[in-house]
Amino acid sequence: APTDVYVDDDFSSEDAGSHTWQVDAFSTVADGVNSVATNGTVHVAPGLYETTDNTAILRPMTLLGPNGSDPEDPSLSAIVRRTNCSYTISVVADDVTVSGFTVEQGNPEDYQSCGPTIRVLAVQSSNPTFAIHGVTITHNNVGGGYRGIMLRGDSGSGTVTFNKVH
Repeated sequence: APTDVYVDDDFSSEDAGSHTWQVDAFSTVADGVNSVATNGTVHVAPGLYETTDNTAILRPMTLLGPNGSDPEDPSLSAIVRRTNCSYTISVVADDVTVSGFTVEQGNPEDYQSCGPTIRVLAVQSSNPTFAIHGVTITHNNVGGGYRGIMLRGDSGSGTVTFNKVH
């Protein structure tokens, strides 16, 4: 698997820029996450990435949006939007960074009944002492969900900084 993959909502089998379609170039965030090597980076271009499924991060990686230093600049936004009322991004691995996105969920009218937009949890282990460590969630604009960003008790150690949650 490639250590760097690129996601652009304009990529297609006919045009993936200087990249190779379905090898290091994808049009959905989930496909990029599922295809990058362990400890690799998924580079996401500005655009709208709507999904009805949870994007689950199951191994160490960096998920890097274009507005890592300014989550409020709309010209740079990579908007990851779950169109129904459930988790948008789930981190289920150590050493994951999610930075530089606008992450949304459902309809604004439904926010109070939706689950968290970004969650960190250790679901793959029945060991009660197991925990996720080294997760960084930074420079994101998070909207929707009645909890915004959720760190479960099994989320262990991590850093959540410079996010706007509303």
